[in-house]
Amino acid sequence: MEKNPVIKTEIVSVVSNQSSNSFQNKKTPVCKSGLTKDTLHVCEVCGKGFSAKSRLKSHFFTHTKEKPYVCEICLKAFSHRNNLNRHIIIHSGERPYVCKRCGKTFAQSSHVKTHLITHTKERNFLCEFCNKRFSAKSYLKSHMLIHTQENLQVCEVCGKKFPRKADLKRHLFTHTSEKPYVCEVCGKAFSWKSNLTKHHLVHTKEKDFICHVCDKRFARLRSLEEHWLTHTGEKPFACTMCSKSFGNKSGLRKHHRTHTDEKPFVCYLCQKGFSSKSSLKYHYRNHVNERPFKCDICGRGFIRNYRLKTHYLTHSNEKPFKCDICDASFCRMDLLKCHNRGHKFKDSFVCKICNKTFSWRSTLNRHLLCHTQEKPFECPVCGKAFNQNSHLKRHGKTHKNEKPFQCELCEKSFRQMSALKAHYLVHTGEKPFECETCGKTFSCKTGLNRHRRNHTGKKPFVCDVCNKAFFEKSFLKRHYLIHTNKKSFECDICNKEFPLKSYLNSHYRRIHEDSKKMYECDVCKKAFRLQWNLKAHYRIHTNEKPFKCDICTREFNQSSSLKRHFRIHTKEKPFVCDLCNKAFTFKSNLLNHYHTHVSEKRFTCSICKKGFLQKCHLIEHYCKHTNEKPFACDLCNRAFSRKADLKKHNITHSLNEKSFKCDKCDSAFSRKEYLKAHFRTHANEKQFICDVCGKIFLKLIVLYKHFRSHTKEKPFVCDVCSRALAQKDSLYKHYFTHSKEKPFICDVCNKVFSQKSLLDAHYITHNNERSFPCDLCNKAFFTKSHLLRHCRTHTNEKPFVCDQCDKSFSEKYLFNCHYRIHLDKKP
Repeated sequence: MEKNPVIKTEIVSVVSNQSSNSFQNKKTPVCKSGLTKDTLHVCEVCGKGFSAKSRLKSHFFTHTKEKPYVCEICLKAFSHRNNLNRHIIIHSGERPYVCKRCGKTFAQSSHVKTHLITHTKERNFLCEFCNKRFSAKSYLKSHMLIHTQENLQVCEVCGKKFPRKADLKRHLFTHTSEKPYVCEVCGKAFSWKSNLTKHHLVHTKEKDFICHVCDKRFARLRSLEEHWLTHTGEKPFACTMCSKSFGNKSGLRKHHRTHTDEKPFVCYLCQKGFSSKSSLKYHYRNHVNERPFKCDICGRGFIRNYRLKTHYLTHSNEKPFKCDICDASFCRMDLLKCHNRGHKFKDSFVCKICNKTFSWRSTLNRHLLCHTQEKPFECPVCGKAFNQNSHLKRHGKTHKNEKPFQCELCEKSFRQMSALKAHYLVHTGEKPFECETCGKTFSCKTGLNRHRRNHTGKKPFVCDVCNKAFFEKSFLKRHYLIHTNKKSFECDICNKEFPLKSYLNSHYRRIHEDSKKMYECDVCKKAFRLQWNLKAHYRIHTNEKPFKCDICTREFNQSSSLKRHFRIHTKEKPFVCDLCNKAFTFKSNLLNHYHTHVSEKRFTCSICKKGFLQKCHLIEHYCKHTNEKPFACDLCNRAFSRKADLKKHNITHSLNEKSFKCDKCDSAFSRKEYLKAHFRTHANEKQFICDVCGKIFLKLIVLYKHFRSHTKEKPFVCDVCSRALAQKDSLYKHYFTHSKEKPFICDVCNKVFSQKSLLDAHYITHNNERSFPCDLCNKAFFTKSHLLRHCRTHTNEKPFVCDQCDKSFSEKYLFNCHYRIHLDKKP
């Protein structure tokens, strides 16, 4: 491989120590009088001698600070005439001195000599204190001031010292933020002239230095030299602390700051420190929201150019960087490096608390914050704290309300690219993540991880107050509200408070955002905020149902309705109450169930002040006051206040039809609730046994009610007659004895009843079916209760005992008549 002739440097012979010392220590012989042969003119201030009187005169100006030679163009003053002559060349633009190697022109001959050293790499001037070499004697003199501490220029702001006045002047720009050197093309300003010179190459696009290996071009020789090391693999700059080596000195300097934790570049807006100037530069763009690198396809802006190049790969779906071990491909080299580290250092870092393993120490450090509950990253807007900086950045977009990623199919917008990619799977129907246990597929990995907990039973989210564990973090957040009872999210418009931000957002969309509903239905004039909502709504008018169930062939107009319906076949109940672990098929059922725990009856009747958990129950209750019955039977024109009552009534027209059949014993029932109650006799459900009488119950609440028959506890008291009852439904039925109200009417004979159970028992008399025969005398009865009363005539059992006189009765109505004697009431 041919070496680059531009890079090739001349080998400079190192001067021997003897010659070096003789060069530095060489002095002119001194006379006894203290003056040499050449020094005839002596300065009276400092004692320095000169051979000519003109030189002594020029020297004297350094003490008096006098500058008699003034430029007629810019009025700049100089102490020497030759300095003025060199300065005038700047105004004329004349550069008579040319470098023979690269053709570069200069205004002074001394500048050419200094420039030639960049080609030869000669550094003949050695510092006797630190052995550092310099290409010019003036550089060595400036450097020596660091060791001798003579005539150093001190910054009045930070106290930093500099060997030259020009260095101090440039340094002061860092405090004043002054940028006097302005680009004539784009107006960009710089603090240093050298930076302006480098910047000019961006406009001229001159790249005269070519790499002979890969033909890559560079604007500066130094850049080419650093690039050449990538081919040779040479890294001459080694770190003394960790032996890591670098191809350039600036890389070594930046690396040293990782050991010292030095961050000399500080943002004057937020006081954040950075280890490199470039990092500070990119950080400034976050404050001013400057994103100069724009994508030509989607218009998205980026702070850094390499971010834009990486972003272009998302449009082409190109992943050029492939892993040699597992064939995984990536769009960025840094992602591949992180991935390869996972193979090399897999499970190297172990958490001492939970024994979880990580491939990166930084990942372990982030994980430890989960145990310490430390949240060092705080939002400056709302004060919310996070344990990771990336989470804070994502949260910051919620305040800006910025959603730059838009779906091309339904125009829905997202804050993150990953959310948009996951959303695309809704349109394609693709579910790439499959459960290894049951084979169920999911469109996102988080959904699969949540589903896996159903198999493992793992509940990683634990409440700090009561140590209750939950499957999901959202369940834990809702659970915390029970302890705090805090409603920290307030609506700006109506001042209504909510415990969760999702509840506030839902409230705002439903109540206050009607003005933002831009898409209107031509048929019914209903308005929607999004176009795809309007498209889904049109199917109601066209009766289009494109989504079909594969099991029962039922059709739906929305995919979400099909998903909900499918849970009926799979018996899946994904919505679990975090208080009692009860599971539900639909989310709406879970939300309604939550109200039973908080005992919050938000909907109150304005007439009787009775409270209800749901709005539909309140509407049904209003019908009792207004006597409104909107649900009418098509066969007999009988009306009902509830739709459920109408459905039950329709069964009476076909009493012989028993459409609800048991799969196990071929029993049939006319109502679904009867079939559900029957199923419990087959199911191996947990049985609850009474400790007193040994009676078995399928439900715990039924056992509680039964236990009151032993304890004689009667917690429900009538407000009218102060009679105490053991059950709440018994109290409700008892109220009818005072009001004489009989709301339940037989639609066959118009007979009225105060209780629904009495009406149901009465319906059987019209059917003329006596389904309950006596085993002793073969007599049959309409209801089971009639059979039980009849059986007591054979057994002489008297279960109803008076607690006042211990008299017993076989019938309850006889006992009630007797009890009125003790209450001084007539029958």
